[in-house]
Amino acid sequence: MIGAAGLIARYALHALLLAALVLPFVGGFPLAYVIVLLAIILMACWLSSRPRWAELTEPSGGMLVTAFCFVAAALAITAERAGDILFVFNFLLFALYPLLRAALARFAWPGASLRVAQAALAGALLSLAVAIWQAMTAGRATGIASDPIWSAQSAVVLGFLALIGMIAARGALRYLFLLGPVSGLLTAVLTGSRGPMLAALPMVLVALLLLPGRSRLALLGLAVAAALAVVPASLLYPPLEKRLSSTQEFMSELVAGAAFTDHSVAVRRQLWVGAVDAFGERPLFGHGWDRRVEAVYDQLGGGEAVEAMDDGMRGNRHLHADLLDFGVGAGALGLLAYFLALLAPVAGALRPPHDGQSEERRLGTALLSTAFLACGLSYVMLGYEFPTALYIALAAVLTGYCRDRMPA
Repeated sequence: MIGAAGLIARYALHALLLAALVLPFVGGFPLAYVIVLLAIILMACWLSSRPRWAELTEPSGGMLVTAFCFVAAALAITAERAGDILFVFNFLLFALYPLLRAALARFAWPGASLRVAQAALAGALLSLAVAIWQAMTAGRATGIASDPIWSAQSAVVLGFLALIGMIAARGALRYLFLLGPVSGLLTAVLTGSRGPMLAALPMVLVALLLLPGRSRLALLGLAVAAALAVVPASLLYPPLEKRLSSTQEFMSELVAGAAFTDHSVAVRRQLWVGAVDAFGERPLFGHGWDRRVEAVYDQLGGGEAVEAMDDGMRGNRHLHADLLDFGVGAGALGLLAYFLALLAPVAGALRPPHDGQSEERRLGTALLSTAFLACGLSYVMLGYEFPTALYIALAAVLTGYCRDRMPA
């Protein structure tokens, strides 16, 4: 790109990296619309530059477009009124992903992965700083203009994405990127959100599998040290001890098959039971996005019965898990769309040509997909503005921008 469009696109690229990798914890819900606006600017500049349409023929883009089409088909089939089909706009970024990835690929360069790792580390450290301030002043970190669970999830995602710097950087300084997951996890602890803390476990395993030798040993040592520090840390920070004990109690009850004593966990278990029954009623196309909660509640004695289990469910508009939302809302087509969307970044990272940033792309996309899968088991992610915009932007950055040069 050259000229005014190229200059605008370059500024939009830098702003997108800042928004998606540094500001999620402090940007909150409004940040989703900033990311979408910057994505539109980048796509418009790409379209105005006489693009080669072959740049769109890439596996991750095809998978996300297919995911969008599956959801759109399910919602169209189950629509009972004209407004029902409008929920497809919740997933429009899936369809726009190929354009955004192609636009970012125009700026591919050998130092992209290191820049992304540095920005992600900065985002994780900023998240922790703000979380400490909020915990000291309000008793609990919540992020800014956001939901405390989504804020914690974004901090954990950014923290683990910083690990690609352990491959991209050289020398002893690369070990500084271990501060990323530490900062992300500490932020999650300060928010009191158990889901993001548990999601860190599979992310650690993914990183141990994909990091090279010495970096893998360093992360393993850090993980062992963190495990040993849990008990003294819980004594110094009582809310952590409360969360750990409730998590341990939940795991014991799960293994024993006993009734859950934690109301939040108990009601989520009931949602899973009701969702299985609701899915069995309409397995192919689901009940429709606007009726998925009602369909599950009908299996559990109605909304009042669910609210009686946990007053926090009053006015609830989702099923607290991506699998349940997609399965009940859009049936088997929805579940296919969900897994296609999660696997798309990994497919994009594995495609040739292989270059000097192949390892970084594989690690980054595997961590991103694992994070959204794990976080989506206990809370909603895809199909909602903030996490969806973050997922699509990060996937496009990792698969398009983090290359030595634009693919031929």
